[in-house]
Amino acid sequence: MGTTIIPVDLSTATVGTTGDINIPTVTSGEGYHLLLFNESGCGLKLRFLQSDDTDNIPAGGWRKYPLIPGETTVTWTVIYVLPNAPVSLLIGTTYKPGEEVPDIGTLGNSPIAIGGTVNTVGGTASSIQNDGNAAGTRIMEATVAGDGPSAVILTNDAQFTLGDTAHKGSMTMQGSLNMVGSGAGNGNVNINNGLRFYNNVSVLRLFALILAASGNPSILTSADNGQLDILKSDQSTLLARFDETVGMHIYSALNLDPTGLVDNGSTSGTATLYQLLVGNVKLVVILQDNFRNGGAAINRALPTAFTKRALCWGSNLAGLSFLSGGNAITFAQYTGIGAGGFTNTQVTAFTSSTLNELSAFDTIQYSGGNGSAHNGVMVIIGV
Repeated sequence: MGTTIIPVDLSTATVGTTGDINIPTVTSGEGYHLLLFNESGCGLKLRFLQSDDTDNIPAGGWRKYPLIPGETTVTWTVIYVLPNAPVSLLIGTTYKPGEEVPDIGTLGNSPIAIGGTVNTVGGTASSIQNDGNAAGTRIMEATVAGDGPSAVILTNDAQFTLGDTAHKGSMTMQGSLNMVGSGAGNGNVNINNGLRFYNNVSVLRLFALILAASGNPSILTSADNGQLDILKSDQSTLLARFDETVGMHIYSALNLDPTGLVDNGSTSGTATLYQLLVGNVKLVVILQDNFRNGGAAINRALPTAFTKRALCWGSNLAGLSFLSGGNAITFAQYTGIGAGGFTNTQVTAFTSSTLNELSAFDTIQYSGGNGSAHNGVMVIIGV
């Protein structure tokens, strides 16, 4: 038939309240069984003094425990309290060896709605409502059997804990996560062990972390292709790329690996223009490789025009001019160094190897009618 234990009144219990369940001394070598019914709104942590085993029993939980010989006391501690529980008792029954131990049921939980009323909204049981309680009141809690801390906690003031030391939290969602608000503590995402994203074939990749050795925040290139891209807000225009193999590319004011603008000589070779700086300060390099243009002049517009002044140095180049609005500018070609500084001649065309000072221009014109091939280079820097 079993022997009931003295009921424990939990109606005034608060978090941290503790007490003992005294059970008849277990003398049989086969041990007894304890059926425990937590008919209250208190979540309890149990400790069996003789075996030093522990367990958590949620509000409304029913449990069956085998007791080792010599077990006389079970200590309970309140770990949370759900409001408005209709019953607040901890009751139980012990069973000696040979006595039939009844089943606690498939659910193992009280059917009397421990933890307060679950209100239905719109005539359906699709919503849990918890209003008018103090901040920090738990409206959801779950603990894995054998664990100490809760693995899932949701409070009425919007504090959500998912996971514990033994069972790491994991959340899968489709769609977007919106963090709203402004000011300190609003819209923040706190990540303890690296930020990871799935690539387009659903392989998880580490994107950012704090380095243990230095404590420095670090953004990582992709483990798939060794690159990290910075895009415009249109999500397609590339502003910068960091590449593990070839280094850094910046596609706005600075481009250390620009695309060469190639013009073919009508007779032989090529003239290639590179513009590395396109911001306030501009830098252009022109390379002629076996270049001979025996036909008509070739105009090559700059990606970004020089708007003020520039200096250019060139060596062994076929003739060229600098155009502004379609017209060749007149510029200073330095011819020597005198007592007062450089001497110069005003010209409209560059010839072979010289140092020059230019005004604003937007186009390079490679001259036509070249009599020989050239392998030369020019550097232009200015504003």
